[in-house]
Amino acid sequence: MPLRMVVALVLAILLACIPEIHEQCPLITEKVQAPVLPADFARVDALLIQRAVCMTNEVQQLRGSLARSFRIYFAYDTLPPLCARLQQARQLAASGKARSAGKKYQALLVAAQVIELAIAVHAFSEYSDGVGVPAGEIVQMQSLFGDQMVPLLDAALSEDPVRIQRALAEHGAQYGAWVEAFGRWSSQVNAQVPRLRVAKLVWDVGMLVVATHEAAGAAAELAASGRPPVLPMPVLVEGGGAAAAGMSQAAYLELADALRRLIASGALDATVVVGLAHLGASGSPPPELPTSFQMSAGGEETTAPGPLRFTQTTASPVFSNDGSFAGRSISQVAAELRSGALKPAEVPVEFIARDGNRLIVNTRSVLPLREAGVPEAQWNLVDRTGSPVVEKTISERLAHNGLGSAGTDVVRITGSGTNASSYQWPP
Repeated sequence: MPLRMVVALVLAILLACIPEIHEQCPLITEKVQAPVLPADFARVDALLIQRAVCMTNEVQQLRGSLARSFRIYFAYDTLPPLCARLQQARQLAASGKARSAGKKYQALLVAAQVIELAIAVHAFSEYSDGVGVPAGEIVQMQSLFGDQMVPLLDAALSEDPVRIQRALAEHGAQYGAWVEAFGRWSSQVNAQVPRLRVAKLVWDVGMLVVATHEAAGAAAELAASGRPPVLPMPVLVEGGGAAAAGMSQAAYLELADALRRLIASGALDATVVVGLAHLGASGSPPPELPTSFQMSAGGEETTAPGPLRFTQTTASPVFSNDGSFAGRSISQVAAELRSGALKPAEVPVEFIARDGNRLIVNTRSVLPLREAGVPEAQWNLVDRTGSPVVEKTISERLAHNGLGSAGTDVVRITGSGTNASSYQWPP
């Protein structure tokens, strides 16, 4: 057996023996309800929870050996203290201590910006490693990101508005350069899934929160100068950023208006919010991504992904007892998606690629998305191709259902007697 295969086998065995990583944040894992908060703080709180859920989902998709230390760092050293600070911010806001709550909320907004871009760096690194970029180049890129962005994260964690504003001014252009570099890469790379994963993270940091703070930026500058605040210009939210991040335009405007009011009341610092608004503007040359990877990424047309296919012919109308939607029905989850209580990003759909098809791993997660009419472009698709456990599970499921690698485009919902329904893909 070649040495490379032996090394790969040993690594696979070692990784299989490492305990599973579990994120430590009751606000997410146990969906702890927020106390009754003032309306403007409630909107900022909801944004932070949404971003925490999305970031957790993205980190869970990092499967390579290079990303394991980052997953551990995120699950045990990053997420728990941030969740604890959010809980403290909630308590302060609920008890009427608006200024103290505002300092924590604005610090968390800055920290979330840095961490989400860090996840994009690791998603990019994982794909780079998979296509053969030397590990040294990848580590060098990660080190550069750390050197430039850790001071910004440290400032956010200090909760000192003056220090945060100074760090935003010093490192904002570098942040924008990373956003620009990944945006350019995601428009060129051939591989559909990693391209969309990185692009989604870049959209979120570059179009959701940054654009939101740009909408509040004019108000922040007015508040800083002592003049009365004004409503944000609608043109700032008509570019599609809110839709890309899964927010309606109305919710987007309400969030921007809430930020404006919090600035005017003194709960948030105008200089910090203005600094956040300028994070997306690059005044620095983009960082050099690994050269050999850039060469492998350009020059060819992007290959369209294969069709999504079911891997079983029947499914229960109720989710199993060991998942995020334990005991709930497909229709209940679909209703939450329609009402906005649940975001498409919170319903990940896992699949593996085989023989030109994308075979669905968690069938029931697809069905409420379909029932709620959520376009596939907005789904949180998780590629589990190459996972030995998942590949084996799908092979056994296909055989049990008498299906080949093409799967099926129809699944029948059981347990409904003569009224049983069927779902077909495509509809």
